[in-house]
Amino acid sequence: MIDGINRESPVPVPEGSLFALLHEKAKLSIFTEEFLVSEAMNMSDRNYELYVEKKNARNEGKVDGHADAINVLKAMNLPAEQIAEAEARLAALSSK
Repeated sequence: MIDGINRESPVPVPEGSLFALLHEKAKLSIFTEEFLVSEAMNMSDRNYELYVEKKNARNEGKVDGHADAINVLKAMNLPAEQIAEAEARLAALSSK
């Protein structure tokens, strides 16, 4: 029975038996190498795309947040030197 499944030429088994159930499960678990490679590539590509999208969203959020912070400092009428220092520190944080 097992040799037949391994050779993809299963032998007949009594319907409803344990071997019949195992035979059905074995049929569902047979994948070609091409299928497995394509699925692995798809998963890798999707994960990478999600990573890039999340990274870009974080960077956009940082830029927007930094611009808001600078606007608050300007609204507080802080000296230009302090605003410039804050901008430099935020820029350094963004590059990390």
